[in-house]
Amino acid sequence: VYKTADDLYKKSLEYFKYCDDNDRVYGVVGLCHFLKLDKSTFADYAKHPIFADTIKQIKIRIEDQKEQMLYKMSNVTGLIFDLKCNYGWIDKQYIESDVKVTSVESLLKDEEVIL
Repeated sequence: VYKTADDLYKKSLEYFKYCDDNDRVYGVVGLCHFLKLDKSTFADYAKHPIFADTIKQIKIRIEDQKEQMLYKMSNVTGLIFDLKCNYGWIDKQYIESDVKVTSVESLLKDEEVIL
């Protein structure tokens, strides 16, 4: 359907303007609908060397809007779910531990064993 990355980008800009004018959230599914592509075709475009950088920029713009919404919304559970599932966001938990592993042999060396 799209022969050049520029054609795809221009049509995507129309989608973003449509969303802005109609108070809609950007999304890959909505973009695919607007572009008249199914999601698998859109994913195929993303793998093609001619379109890969353009698709990355489009997805970054969608992700950026969602990230900005995190600061404006009071209930962000659905938004966080979307960012984790579709944009690689993850929860990280860091646990520090100070554990000393000692073998039985070294314990026996250090202690006098009474039999």
